[in-house]
Amino acid sequence: MSWTSEEAAEFAELCQFQAALGDAAREEKTMAEKSDPLWIEHANLKEGALRDKTATKEGKDISAKRLHAAEGAKNATTRKQAHLAEELSHFKHG
Repeated sequence: MSWTSEEAAEFAELCQFQAALGDAAREEKTMAEKSDPLWIEHANLKEGALRDKTATKEGKDISAKRLHAAEGAKNATTRKQAHLAEELSHFKHG
């Protein structure tokens, strides 16, 4: 089956249109993620989850060695939790 030049041009135009829609949707999602000033409040954080995974007792700080080990964990959630904890540790308290 061969296409006529009109059909080929119409198909190419349709492909470009769909690609443009996809780019616009990705850009809109990215802007929405960046524009949320309360992202930490909307995050699904479970208190003590990283502490349990690193076997650190309640009331003690998670050591840098264990935090670094958790950042290299196989579990993606554990890696993200450890990375966030490490980043937040640089904030000044009070």
